[in-house]
Amino acid sequence: MMPLDGNSTQRTLTDVTAAIRTVLDQPDLDLTLASSLEDIPNWDSMDLIAVELECRYDILFELPQIDSFARVGDMVRAVAAKCHLRAA
Repeated sequence: MMPLDGNSTQRTLTDVTAAIRTVLDQPDLDLTLASSLEDIPNWDSMDLIAVELECRYDILFELPQIDSFARVGDMVRAVAAKCHLRAA
């Protein structure tokens, strides 16, 4: 996946966090790039998060890619990479 500069990473993390908050109905949820599924109460699947991100960014993830997301940072990098490819 493509490396991100600090500003791009923070912007994308903010957007991904907003999507996760929406899906999990946890408006005060605080996430970092290192946050994992195990760290977050009531989060048991990446599927709904992935669908929300696909809708917000008009991108598509392959199932193996969704299954590979272990941390929020994985999602941030995947979103950034797909948006970069689409813009190119």
